[in-house]
Amino acid sequence: MAHYIFKRLIQSVIVIFIVSIFTFLLTYLMPGDPVYALLGEDITREQYEIAYKEMGLDKPLYVRYLNWCVNMLKGDFGTSYKYRMPVIDLIKARLPVTMYLGILSIIISTVVGIILGILAATKRGTFIDTIITILANLGG
Repeated sequence: MAHYIFKRLIQSVIVIFIVSIFTFLLTYLMPGDPVYALLGEDITREQYEIAYKEMGLDKPLYVRYLNWCVNMLKGDFGTSYKYRMPVIDLIKARLPVTMYLGILSIIISTVVGIILGILAATKRGTFIDTIITILANLGG
Protein backbone atom coordinates (compact mmCIF):
# COMPACT_ATOMS: atom_id res chain seq x y z
CA MET A 1 0.00 0.00 0.00
CA ALA A 2 2.83 2.40 0.84
CA HIS A 3 4.36 1.71 -2.58
CA TYR A 4 1.06 2.57 -4.27
CA ILE A 5 0.71 5.83 -2.31
CA PHE A 6 4.33 6.77 -3.09
CA LYS A 7 3.78 6.03 -6.78
CA ARG A 8 0.63 8.16 -6.88
CA LEU A 9 2.37 11.04 -5.10
CA ILE A 10 5.21 10.97 -7.63
CA GLN A 11 2.68 10.91 -10.48
CA SER A 12 0.85 13.87 -8.93
CA VAL A 13 4.06 15.90 -8.68
CA ILE A 14 4.85 15.16 -12.34
CA VAL A 15 1.34 16.16 -13.44
CA ILE A 16 1.47 19.39 -11.41
CA PHE A 17 4.86 20.19 -12.94
CA ILE A 18 3.62 19.62 -16.50
CA VAL A 19 0.42 21.61 -15.91
CA SER A 20 2.42 24.48 -14.40
CA ILE A 21 4.67 24.59 -17.47
CA PHE A 22 1.66 24.66 -19.81
CA THR A 23 -0.05 27.34 -17.71
CA PHE A 24 3.05 29.52 -17.70
CA LEU A 25 3.61 29.06 -21.42
CA LEU A 26 -0.01 29.89 -22.20
CA THR A 27 0.29 33.18 -20.34
CA TYR A 28 3.62 33.83 -22.05
CA LEU A 29 2.21 33.12 -25.53
CA MET A 30 -0.90 35.28 -25.12
CA PRO A 31 -1.18 37.94 -27.79
CA GLY A 32 -0.32 41.48 -26.85
CA ASP A 33 2.37 43.05 -24.74
CA PRO A 34 1.96 42.79 -20.95
CA VAL A 35 3.59 46.19 -20.40
CA TYR A 36 1.10 47.92 -22.70
CA ALA A 37 -1.73 45.88 -21.18
CA LEU A 38 -0.81 47.10 -17.70
CA LEU A 39 0.18 50.70 -18.43
CA GLY A 40 -1.71 51.49 -21.62
CA GLU A 41 -0.54 52.35 -25.11
CA ASP A 42 0.31 56.00 -24.44
CA ILE A 43 3.59 55.56 -22.53
CA THR A 44 7.05 56.72 -23.54
CA ARG A 45 9.79 54.35 -24.63
CA GLU A 46 11.65 55.05 -21.39
CA GLN A 47 8.59 54.20 -19.27
CA TYR A 48 8.16 51.05 -21.33
CA GLU A 49 11.74 49.93 -20.72
CA ILE A 50 11.53 50.62 -16.99
CA ALA A 51 8.29 48.64 -16.66
CA TYR A 52 9.70 45.87 -18.87
CA LYS A 53 12.62 45.41 -16.46
CA GLU A 54 10.45 45.80 -13.33
CA MET A 55 8.15 43.06 -14.59
CA GLY A 56 11.16 40.82 -15.17
CA LEU A 57 10.47 40.45 -18.88
CA ASP A 58 14.14 41.05 -19.67
CA LYS A 59 15.12 37.79 -17.95
CA PRO A 60 15.37 34.42 -19.74
CA LEU A 61 12.20 32.33 -19.95
CA TYR A 62 13.41 29.64 -17.52
CA VAL A 63 14.25 32.29 -14.87
CA ARG A 64 10.80 33.83 -15.28
CA TYR A 65 9.23 30.37 -14.93
CA LEU A 66 11.15 29.65 -11.72
CA ASN A 67 10.21 33.08 -10.30
CA TRP A 68 6.59 32.43 -11.27
CA CYS A 69 6.64 29.04 -9.47
CA VAL A 70 8.19 30.53 -6.33
CA ASN A 71 5.62 33.33 -6.31
CA MET A 72 2.78 30.82 -6.78
CA LEU A 73 4.01 28.80 -3.79
CA LYS A 74 4.08 32.01 -1.72
CA GLY A 75 0.53 32.91 -2.77
CA ASP A 76 1.63 35.88 -4.88
CA PHE A 77 -0.35 35.55 -8.11
CA GLY A 78 0.79 38.88 -9.50
CA THR A 79 -1.24 41.81 -10.77
CA SER A 80 -4.25 41.53 -13.04
CA TYR A 81 -3.66 43.29 -16.34
CA LYS A 82 -7.37 43.88 -16.74
CA TYR A 83 -8.25 45.22 -13.27
CA ARG A 84 -4.78 46.54 -12.31
CA MET A 85 -4.95 45.09 -8.81
CA PRO A 86 -3.45 42.02 -7.08
CA VAL A 87 -5.00 38.79 -8.33
CA ILE A 88 -5.28 37.44 -4.77
CA ASP A 89 -7.63 40.34 -3.92
CA LEU A 90 -9.81 39.44 -6.90
CA ILE A 91 -9.89 35.81 -5.76
CA LYS A 92 -10.76 36.78 -2.17
CA ALA A 93 -13.60 39.00 -3.38
CA ARG A 94 -15.15 36.24 -5.48
CA LEU A 95 -14.41 33.23 -3.25
CA PRO A 96 -17.59 33.35 -1.10
CA VAL A 97 -19.90 33.23 -4.13
CA THR A 98 -17.77 30.54 -5.77
CA MET A 99 -17.87 28.41 -2.61
CA TYR A 100 -21.62 28.91 -2.31
CA LEU A 101 -22.19 27.77 -5.90
CA GLY A 102 -19.84 24.81 -5.49
CA ILE A 103 -21.48 23.58 -2.29
CA LEU A 104 -24.95 24.12 -3.74
CA SER A 105 -24.08 22.09 -6.85
CA ILE A 106 -22.71 19.25 -4.70
CA ILE A 107 -25.90 19.19 -2.62
CA ILE A 108 -28.16 19.23 -5.69
CA SER A 109 -26.21 16.52 -7.51
CA THR A 110 -26.13 14.33 -4.37
CA VAL A 111 -29.90 14.61 -3.85
CA VAL A 112 -30.64 13.97 -7.54
CA GLY A 113 -28.16 11.07 -7.59
CA ILE A 114 -29.73 9.41 -4.55
CA ILE A 115 -33.25 9.81 -5.94
CA LEU A 116 -32.27 8.44 -9.35
CA GLY A 117 -30.31 5.61 -7.70
CA ILE A 118 -33.35 4.58 -5.66
CA LEU A 119 -35.55 4.83 -8.76
CA ALA A 120 -33.15 2.68 -10.78
CA ALA A 121 -32.95 0.11 -7.98
CA THR A 122 -36.74 -0.16 -7.63
CA LYS A 123 -37.24 -0.39 -11.42
CA ARG A 124 -34.39 -2.85 -12.01
CA GLY A 125 -34.20 -4.25 -15.52
CA THR A 126 -36.65 -1.74 -17.01
CA PHE A 127 -36.15 1.01 -19.57
CA ILE A 128 -35.94 3.61 -16.77
CA ASP A 129 -33.13 1.65 -15.10
CA THR A 130 -31.24 1.48 -18.39
CA ILE A 131 -31.56 5.22 -19.04
CA ILE A 132 -30.49 6.14 -15.49
CA THR A 133 -27.53 3.73 -15.68
CA ILE A 134 -26.42 5.18 -19.03
CA LEU A 135 -26.71 8.75 -17.69
CA ALA A 136 -24.76 7.80 -14.56
CA ASN A 137 -21.99 6.22 -16.64
CA LEU A 138 -21.81 9.26 -18.92
CA GLY A 139 -21.48 11.55 -15.92
CA GLY A 140 -24.78 13.31 -16.53
